[in-house]
Amino acid sequence: MKILFLTNLRIEKPGGLLKASYERISRHQQHNDCYVINNNYCDSGSIRRLKKILGRKPAECYEEEYFEGNLKIKNINFQKTPKFFVKNLFQMEHSILEDLIDSYIKKYRNIISEMDIIHAHFGFPTGYIAYRLSRKFKIPYFITFHGSDINFITENNVPLLLESMEQAENCFFVSKQLCQAALELNYSGSNAEITYNGVDLNLFRIPEARKEQKNRKVAGFIGSLIRTKGADFLPEIFTNIASMSEVELDFVVVGDGELRTTLENECKERKLNVRFTGYVENDALPEILDDFDVLLVPSRNEGLGIVILEAYAMGIPVVGANVGGIPEAIGFEDNLVEAGADFERKMAEKAVELMTQAEPPEAYRQFVKENFDWDSTIATELSKYKAFETILLPDTK
Repeated sequence: MKILFLTNLRIEKPGGLLKASYERISRHQQHNDCYVINNNYCDSGSIRRLKKILGRKPAECYEEEYFEGNLKIKNINFQKTPKFFVKNLFQMEHSILEDLIDSYIKKYRNIISEMDIIHAHFGFPTGYIAYRLSRKFKIPYFITFHGSDINFITENNVPLLLESMEQAENCFFVSKQLCQAALELNYSGSNAEITYNGVDLNLFRIPEARKEQKNRKVAGFIGSLIRTKGADFLPEIFTNIASMSEVELDFVVVGDGELRTTLENECKERKLNVRFTGYVENDALPEILDDFDVLLVPSRNEGLGIVILEAYAMGIPVVGANVGGIPEAIGFEDNLVEAGADFERKMAEKAVELMTQAEPPEAYRQFVKENFDWDSTIATELSKYKAFETILLPDTK
């Protein structure tokens, strides 16, 4: 079966969305012929020249094709021309969307026409593009929702989002809470399926020789350094942990983002011993996580939280905000903290407790094995695809 996957990723800023999307697609590659087109914008030549004159950084085009592991990905490189900026100025977003859809059809008509399935990762605009391509080429389509595509959809785009959701063969959600959020937008839910993200249990595992008891404990954060991830809470959480703990502490912040400089300065002012690593490749995360005694997830919103599963797979306890899909990923209700007054202090209290009184490491890993299995997720999606196999591929046995 030939499947066209549509993604909506900024490949220069890898994170959980990119990791989850491409992990799912690469696993489908083992069963089907997979083609990937990434939805991205870049400045046209005239706009790039103008921005350079004005001293502004232009949005550069990506390579036409690149590889992410075993996946060959095509970037559409939709160009933001002077006409684009005029439409944007007059809030003609839907006209811009029509131009983007036309660009897909003109550039990839031959590829799309050969597909049996279209599967969009990210609800808008990618899911809506899948819907329109489905109508044009008479191909069934599916959408996977990851979090911000539901939680932060703008009001004027909700009707288009709902139209694409209701017409899809299935809408896959990475958490039950995310599906509930979609229902609150007046989505019917008639074609909904929950397909959790998983974790690579071979990469993230409890080390055979866990590092010896250390004189110092380590509390850490892994994620984008932005408000949505609650990164701005970290200095106060760290300060509270330091004041409550009876052992010496180190703090580690893994990731990058717009708040990094502010956080570094604030932690220095508070005389906190914090190591900022910047972005770390996925293969290098286990070595860093092995130093952690507790992982902090203070997000304001979260589709699921893959980093929680990765920590659990290594037997590391997690304390997180009781928002979004975090409760489903954490599983242990006592390890959740309600948003609101004294949030940072309560996060710190639970972190200090978990650094000394956590469940056995195997309990966390077993929770992941039982509830977040990639094979189960891919099997669910394949079963939905196969409902169309006899219709689309009558000669295939």
